[in-house]
Amino acid sequence: MTFPRPCPLRTATRILAITATRKFPCEHIYQWATAATQAADAPVIIVEVPEPLPALPAAVEVAAYRIAVEALMNVVRHASASRCDVRLALGDDELTVDVVDDGRGATDGKAGVGTRAMHERAAEVGGEVTIETSPTGGTRVLARLPVDLSRPGAS
Repeated sequence: MTFPRPCPLRTATRILAITATRKFPCEHIYQWATAATQAADAPVIIVEVPEPLPALPAAVEVAAYRIAVEALMNVVRHASASRCDVRLALGDDELTVDVVDDGRGATDGKAGVGTRAMHERAAEVGGEVTIETSPTGGTRVLARLPVDLSRPGAS
């Protein structure tokens, strides 16, 4: 599912939540987004979700959701971004969560609680998170989470 035009964070997370109730367990993201986007300067979010998204191991679904939410929270809190792209992509053996903003970029390199939590959540399922300055000058959070689609429900 691709949303070709910009939509506010509230709309983007609602779309994620609607998609989630059918295929991906992100239903609580909307409540978070509603509270987080009360500021007039909240960024526009572009969301791309593969369709159809098959059932994934529960641990991978939870890790992907938590990493995406934390990355979006960091954009809203710290990036001063006007735009953020969120892409979920499913390969043969991994789910990627790619969050890229056009804000001020990674600043001092110090990992806060949220950044450490993203790394820990990815590691719990055998994955990894990289955080870097994006080519456009903002920040890119890329999570690579392994999946085994040959064994439904496996983690």
